Formats: sequence, C-alpha cells, structure tokens
Amino acid sequence: MYARDIMKTDVVTVKPGELISDAVIKMVKNEISGLPVVDDSGNLIGVISESDVLSHGQLLLVPDYLELLEVLLYRQTPEKYREELKDTLREPVESAMSKNCLLYTSDAADEEDSVDL
Repeated sequence: MYARDIMKTDVVTVKPGELISDAVIKMVKNEISGLPVVDDSGNLIGVISESDVLSHGQLLLVPDYLELLEVLLYRQTPEKYREELKDTLREPVESAMSKNCLLYTSDAADEEDSVDL
C-alpha cells in the first residue's frame, strides 16, 4: 500500500499568521484533527493538531481543579481561565504548530520513504 492509496487530495490548510482560533474552527468544521501549515507559496512548513492546541499554553482547554471532600477547588478563577483561553486562541498558529515533521510523497510505501520537513 502506498500513501496515495489513503491520502486526501482536497486538503484544508492554514497559514502561520492565522489565529489559533481560526485553525480550531477549520478543524471542527471539516471534522479533522490537524491541519498542514503552509507559507504564502503553498510550501509545507509545519502541522498544527488538536494536541498542539491543547498543550500550547499548558493545557488551557482543560480546567485545573482538585476535588476535596466533594468540593471542587480550582487552581485559578473561572474568569482568569477564560482570559488565558482567549489569549491563547488569539495567538498565531506558528506559536503552537509542530515544525519537526516527516514528509511523505504519494509514492511512499513505508517510513523509510519519509523526508524530514
């Protein structure tokens, strides 16, 4: 089996200067978990995934709390959490994208056929 047998050709992309919030909207709208990041010439320069977004900003999308005696104790106030989340979503894609990726051509059959991005 080759990469061309399972790859998509109508790829949704994002540019490094676009906001993380725009990338998240594209992922949700297209039911995908990641996007190639391309420069103005269409060259691949990285990838942004759900896990990149979640880990950027120290897991801001998952509130930090401790349950003690049936009471939830939050590490920060809900207002502070919302502010930090808003700040993260306003950052550019390039601040959260993965740059060390393997690139496969449509003729790639296995990992040996990959090239570092």
